[in-house]
Amino acid sequence: KRYQIQNELFQKDPEIYDKSIKELDGADSLDNANTVFARLAGEFGWDLEDTLVEELQTILLRRYM
Repeated sequence: KRYQIQNELFQKDPEIYDKSIKELDGADSLDNANTVFARLAGEFGWDLEDTLVEELQTILLRRYM
């Protein structure tokens, strides 16, 4: 799943993926993580209804619950 997310959501760039995931993991609350997620979605032009984007958001929610 990691490689699918990296390839489809982060331009097949492992450095961008790693930096973005570290930023999401480093957020001190779900609200801050959602802010980072929204910025990344805009930056990379994600369709928020895309299954893979929804899966990433679900992983994020589980991380902070």
